Amino acid sequence: AYLKVAQMENLLIPHEFVFIDEAQDMTACQADLFWGQRQRTDKIIYLFGDRYQQIYRFRGASHSFRDMVDASSRKFTLTGSFRFGNNIAKCATCVLKALGGDPLYGRSNDDGRVCVLHGEEVGEETIGEDQSSDDGEDDEKGEERTTMSRGVVLCRTQNGIFKHLYANRPARWCYLSGGPSNVSQAPKQWQLDLESFIQGNTTRFAYKGDTYISIDDIEQYIDDEGDDDLRKTLTLLRFLVAR
Repeated sequence: AYLKVAQMENLLIPHEFVFIDEAQDMTACQADLFWGQRQRTDKIIYLFGDRYQQIYRFRGASHSFRDMVDASSRKFTLTGSFRFGNNIAKCATCVLKALGGDPLYGRSNDDGRVCVLHGEEVGEETIGEDQSSDDGEDDEKGEERTTMSRGVVLCRTQNGIFKHLYANRPARWCYLSGGPSNVSQAPKQWQLDLESFIQGNTTRFAYKGDTYISIDDIEQYIDDEGDDDLRKTLTLLRFLVAR
């Protein structure tokens, strides 16, 4: 609301130089306020962004950045990255060229490794750990065939995660970790006990010194104590366990 008022009142930024990062995700209102015509008359404005990383269109991010870049007589392209090596850069360049972008060069000392995953499609972008075939030989097309035994599914929303987990739920347990360091950790005993309680295999659930005989009692405890770990696990398990 404040930005809209500033735009309507033609607020001028009292600085000679303006630097704007992640400019590709600006809304039309923000773009007009920060680099509209009235701002460009007496100052130098630098926009930093990547049109291919515009992820906030669902909240109103516009094409103002792209239009300004196309109309600008001076623009600079970042073509090197130290986050990966040449092998990954070559694959990325194939995509960028298809989108009309510039080539990308990997500056890392490690060239990186690109593997082709062979398996069932899950409807979302999947990053998986690769396992080469036992004989170590490539397939007849010259590509190293790999299989995915563990992976990460990228979803935009929490609901998307639940939907994917439900559609691909494991036979016994599916666990959302608290962070990258916990990805390979096994579930705690209380989580297994809660799973068994929800499945109806047990009539009581013990947690932090108290015993519960119904889901309603557990939910009441969560609301009273604000226990996010228990809330997350309960939500996930109720979604996954077949009723």
